[in-house]
Amino acid sequence: MKNKLNQHGLSRPIPPAVKLEVRQRCGFGCVSCGRGIIQYDHFDPEYADAMEHNAKGITLLCGSCHDEKKHGLLTNAQVAKMDADPYCMRNENAFGAFRLTGDQPIVLLGNSEFRQCKIILEVAGEKVIWFTKPRQADEGFYLNARIRDETGKVILEIRENEWIIGDDLWDVNTSGNGIVIRSRARNHSLILRFLPPETVKIERVSIAHKGVSVRIEKDGRIIDANNNTFSNCAASNCHTGIRFRAAGSIAFGCGRPRSLNTWIRLRLSSALVPVKTLAS
Repeated sequence: MKNKLNQHGLSRPIPPAVKLEVRQRCGFGCVSCGRGIIQYDHFDPEYADAMEHNAKGITLLCGSCHDEKKHGLLTNAQVAKMDADPYCMRNENAFGAFRLTGDQPIVLLGNSEFRQCKIILEVAGEKVIWFTKPRQADEGFYLNARIRDETGKVILEIRENEWIIGDDLWDVNTSGNGIVIRSRARNHSLILRFLPPETVKIERVSIAHKGVSVRIEKDGRIIDANNNTFSNCAASNCHTGIRFRAAGSIAFGCGRPRSLNTWIRLRLSSALVPVKTLAS
């Protein structure tokens, strides 16, 4: 299917470099309300009249605000005013929510799977990914996270299924079902995907905190600073899925089991340090 062209022969797709410039200028969220799931809107001029994809005339709107503009409830002049003072730059964050349901929360760290663990990942004594009980029985479960990059800076927070990102990152792209965060060019600090209704996957991450570093590679391996490597592991109904501490101390499937259905599958390719596990 050929790309549609406007009256000046301009195709609809916006070049990636232009999109990046728009995201950085707008703070990675809707300039009106701050929501992080965004669409690109030509406002000066409208796409139908544009001769080029000029980043200065393109802004970020969430689906709801974009629909308001399409139906004449927002004018280009109003959008231009919002673009000049974006919500996310003014409030220093963009936000969104995961709609998680069911009672079998699953988190995939690369190609390793953790089911119904209260704490999924802990680094240097700090919870990185964990769950809390919902206030109402029909709400499913609450996902929480505080994810740092390779410099130790917090780049993403999730508070009871609501995610928050700062405006001082190099790039944040929320297209599709994922969040891709880069602290600098050509570097994936985090790739997180939501797989409804109850699965969250961390595809890539590089974490450093209090002298402890952990990364998830493109092929799904979890690797610490001592090159201890986890791959295709699994844990269910444990208090803590995986814990990394200083001096290469690692605990997998640890803590008091949450039920009699606890099970663990562990594959460690470099056993240079003891790995504590809960008996399966």
